[in-house]
Amino acid sequence: MEGAIKKVFPETKHRLCLWHILQNADKNLKDHPQFSQIDRDLRTLVHESITEEELQDMWDDFMEKYNLRRNKWLRGAWDMRQRWMPVFWKDTFCAGMSSTQRSEQTNRFIKTYMSIETGLMQFMEQYEDAIEKKVEDEKVNNAKDIKSPLKWDPMILFEDIFSKVYTNSKFGEVKTEVYGCISTNVETLPNSLGFIKRFRATSKVMKHFGRKIEEVLK
Repeated sequence: MEGAIKKVFPETKHRLCLWHILQNADKNLKDHPQFSQIDRDLRTLVHESITEEELQDMWDDFMEKYNLRRNKWLRGAWDMRQRWMPVFWKDTFCAGMSSTQRSEQTNRFIKTYMSIETGLMQFMEQYEDAIEKKVEDEKVNNAKDIKSPLKWDPMILFEDIFSKVYTNSKFGEVKTEVYGCISTNVETLPNSLGFIKRFRATSKVMKHFGRKIEEVLK
């Protein structure tokens, strides 16, 4: 893939799948006696480092804490960090994706209709059948959502808008975020990283109230 991308799409930034990288980390580190803590700290530094300098400090502390400087896999992953760690991709639009999950879902769907032995003519016929089935399934699901929509609060603009354009499943996510924002207080913290601003968000929702919301969304 790397060679083909460089040849056909020379201006494209080739990003590696973050999910697969972390899965490989688990496979290569699972025998370590402190694996659970290592897995937690590794994911923290990968997802929560804001600047390259902060990432470097967190990585050095991580390697020293667990005595992993001789680990060959980790050294290799660090050498190609610009290709998979989120901190290096903040200026590149990736539509919120950091893994190959979407394309793999499509591959799995297509494979239910054809195989590597499928001829060209049969491929076209099977592909059309697959797309027709997908369109029909979407129509059925949309009809169910229209018939039994989730309740929404017309006084909350976000809910009023998205209840009309989202499926029940996606709108349920919106409702969760809206209720979370309503009960969250956000305060600005002292600016300690130049132009980067930090905020503290605290929630004041009682646990029993959260359970009620969960029941409503179900």
